[in-house]
Amino acid sequence: MAAVAKFVDDRNRDLAELRKSGANLEKIVQLLKTAADPARTEHDIESAVEKYRAAIAKANGTLDDMRELKTVGREVLGLSAERQTT
Repeated sequence: MAAVAKFVDDRNRDLAELRKSGANLEKIVQLLKTAADPARTEHDIESAVEKYRAAIAKANGTLDDMRELKTVGREVLGLSAERQTT
């Protein structure tokens, strides 16, 4: 059960990071619409994309944890690993 709680906590953290990344991308859209300084806009875009990629990588790690938890659960229940789908 501790593994499930950890997964839920990790998933919630990942979702929060993805929402923050989305907000950063929205900020960039507003900067582009207001014709802000191109150098600053480029920096903001690069920074937001880097943060978004990091958030996606963490979310993918959490999904890997979920798959492992699913495998363990199936083994505990005596279900064949051959029937697993992701």
